[in-house]
Amino acid sequence: MNLLRRGAPLLLLAALLALPQRAGAAGVAAPPSFSSAPACDELKERWGIEVVRLFLTSHGHMVDFRYRVIDPVKARPLFDPKVSAHLRDDATGRKLAVPEAPKTGRLRNTGLPEQGRIYFIIFQNQAGLLEKGDRASVVIGDFTAEGLLVQ
Repeated sequence: MNLLRRGAPLLLLAALLALPQRAGAAGVAAPPSFSSAPACDELKERWGIEVVRLFLTSHGHMVDFRYRVIDPVKARPLFDPKVSAHLRDDATGRKLAVPEAPKTGRLRNTGLPEQGRIYFIIFQNQAGLLEKGDRASVVIGDFTAEGLLVQ
């Protein structure tokens, strides 16, 4: 019971999500959840990524953003640990932060991206700000993916 109070569930979640999945992994590939196709094309062209999905996890207490790297050179700025990331609720403008676990650090991928791999960023949603069906935007430094549907 003492481990539960010390964040073991958060560490377990971080461990399960720490390994990026290969393209085509079962249960992960879903159609992009953008409000428009040009936004998808712009992300591929400028940032070298493709949105896989944005979905609630951990009983709605966290939001999981998954994206596939198409061009590792273009996607490199998204992996810079010095660049902050947040999720913005499109309706209210409120921001959700990336949690930082004591032993694993921030719940997002850093390092060198690989082509075809799927990566993640986890955002806190403890106040239940975002619900299924809401629209949100992922912001990482100069990168913004707007109008994502929360699944």
